[in-house]
Amino acid sequence: MARDSVRKTPLHWASFFGLNDIVLLLLEHGADINALADFGQPPLHCAVGYPFHTETIILLIEKGANVSLKNEMGLTILDYCHNNNPNDIDLIQFIKRHGG
Repeated sequence: MARDSVRKTPLHWASFFGLNDIVLLLLEHGADINALADFGQPPLHCAVGYPFHTETIILLIEKGANVSLKNEMGLTILDYCHNNNPNDIDLIQFIKRHGG
């Protein structure tokens, strides 16, 4: 699996930029949906950057991303959503329904 200097995979970067077609393509070709980069960051956490990629978060969770994974600071995707996009109640409820 290809990684950059901070151990991010192409899936991390596609998630960060909200490139859902690329996310799907990478997953179809065996990308590890829960691969951890530096600081214990999975691709799911990358989708919570600025801007916030709600559709990418939903896509990754629907494809099996582990919503319980914590980074090195102990934060989960639900923590990120509460901190970065607390008004998106629908997304927060979606994550909770999927084990977050």
